[in-house]
Formats: sequence, structure tokens, C-alpha cells
Amino acid sequence: MNNYDMSSTGVNIEFYISYDNFLARTNFDDNFTNISKEVYRCNYDNNGNEFLPKIEISKKLTLKQKKALFKEDLYCYEYMRIRSFSNFNDYLSDIETHLNNLLVSDYQKFKNEKYDLENLCGLNFTKNFKLYETRGYTQGDYAGVLVPCEYNCSNIAQIFWDCPISVQLSVNDEEVSLHSVDGFYDVEKEQVIENIKQTNLDELVKEKVLKFVNQVYPDDIIYD
Repeated sequence: MNNYDMSSTGVNIEFYISYDNFLARTNFDDNFTNISKEVYRCNYDNNGNEFLPKIEISKKLTLKQKKALFKEDLYCYEYMRIRSFSNFNDYLSDIETHLNNLLVSDYQKFKNEKYDLENLCGLNFTKNFKLYETRGYTQGDYAGVLVPCEYNCSNIAQIFWDCPISVQLSVNDEEVSLHSVDGFYDVEKEQVIENIKQTNLDELVKEKVLKFVNQVYPDDIIYD
């Protein structure tokens, strides 16, 4: 939207607002990695550090648990077959490594193999993550997200199911920063107006910009 047909005012104004699909995709890819059907992992913890979900096996096993691991019908890990109890902790570490590799690449397979080890062999696990479930606006919109145990999940649904809003303003071909509203998911007209008021535009120019934006601000924001 522009006022080029009103250039007699001496001020050329361009104002653009829309849902930004590209930014939505970028935000999603920055925050989540798909590891199985409908299951994702969070890429960062609350402090912005890279996050990888991990499990650890309790190394203190009973003889019964050890024997259970040797039963032929319980081998999920054919390449790890062992013939004696020597270096048993190394064997457990191999299983642990194998499961952690699955945890970040094939969550469903990880779940199945971990279930066998827990229920058939009696192994105990500790983990540094929890499964957060989110649902969208239509039937079938579902995702599970592996996040740190103390993770703030308040913005997950927004990034999964909503779209950020791009707000751009230029005056006489110079871009005017609207950083307080551009790229946010919830933007109201009043916020945009207030943001323009806080700019360093000349007061007379600002008055014309505010009048123009008030006139052209859409009732329904479109998708780009």
C-alpha cells in the first residue's frame, strides 16, 4: 500500500503488513528438528545452548537382568552380541550409545527398543528430556516435542501452528524500523501506531504517516 497518487503532500509512504510464511518456516527450522513421524526435538535449551536429548542406563544390574540381556529372543542389537559377562559395562555403554543415536534420528525405533529393554530385561533409564505435546486448530494437528526437563514451553504452539506478521514502512524510499512489531505473532493496529509514534521521523512527516496508516490498515491481514 502506498500513497504515490497523493504525492502532492511531498511525502511518499509505503506500508506493508502480511503474515510471513518464509519467516514462519525459518523460525520453525531454527527451533525444531524432525526425528520421526509427528515427533521433533527442540534445538536449544532455555539459555540458547544446543540441546540433544539423552538417556543413561543404570549400570548396577542384577544377575537376572544380565541373563535377560543374553537371551537370544531379546537381541535388538545383533551387531553387539557378546559371549560372556566380561566387560559388561562396556556392553551397556554400547547399548546406551546405540539408543542415543536413535533418539536423535528415529524416535519410534528408539521407543520400541527402549520398551523391550525396560520391560523384558528390567533395565532402568534416566533422561534429560520430557515429551511436550501440542495440538493445532484442526483435527489431526498434533506434534510431540522432546524438550529439556525444565524447558519453558509457552511459545512452542505458536511456532508450530501460527504465522508471524511482517510489518514494513518506508518514507521517501527510506525504510523506517518497526522492530517492536515486525516479526511478532500477535500484532494489533494500536501497537503499530504506537511504534510509529516512537520513531525519529520529523513530526509533520510523522503526522502524515500516521494518518495514512490509519486509513489503509487492513481489517484482515493477508498471507504473503
